[in-house]
Amino acid sequence: ELSRMLDTPGQQAWEAAQHLLEYVHNTHHYSIRYTRPENTDQLTVTGLLQGYSDADWAGQVDDRRSTSGYVFFMAGGPVSWQSKTQKSVALSTAEAEYMALSDASKEAVHLKALLASIGYGQESPIVVYEDNQAAQKIAENPVLHDRTKHIDIRYHFVRELVRDLKIDIVYIETKKMIADLLTKAVSKQTFEALVGLLFGREL
Repeated sequence: ELSRMLDTPGQQAWEAAQHLLEYVHNTHHYSIRYTRPENTDQLTVTGLLQGYSDADWAGQVDDRRSTSGYVFFMAGGPVSWQSKTQKSVALSTAEAEYMALSDASKEAVHLKALLASIGYGQESPIVVYEDNQAAQKIAENPVLHDRTKHIDIRYHFVRELVRDLKIDIVYIETKKMIADLLTKAVSKQTFEALVGLLFGREL
């Protein structure tokens, strides 16, 4: 959020910077920890690599574009994450979430290939958690033509991955959607809960 205010800093940017410093101060004791399985064969199970995908629909006040965010976990800790403004305006929450799923899916393919290149191939589909059931249905059902015919074809990449069993989109409660931290402002209670999940502490 701060990087978007570099050209025209003002009171809002100052408050955001203070908020950021408060976050750094309150979480300086957190650390990312990775757990090594007792049996190396466990590296090929579904739980090795999993991701969370989310979007903030029309969150940009100036152009009404949405923000996509994802985070991928491996061996118990986050290994890849991103937050960025979507390239086109989404007409609904489901569409914004679907576009975010496409970005997350591309990262899933990249990470899976990276693991395979170092000898840790994952045969089972990569689980990508999503808290919007409508977006999940769009990704899993190519028959929903009327709702998706206006969406740029590049975002339909996710459908191909679902069809080929390379990823598995699984619904998750919003309160456990870790990628929310990368897309929107949340309440203090929600923030603390999600940060706990991010660093390996259960709710």
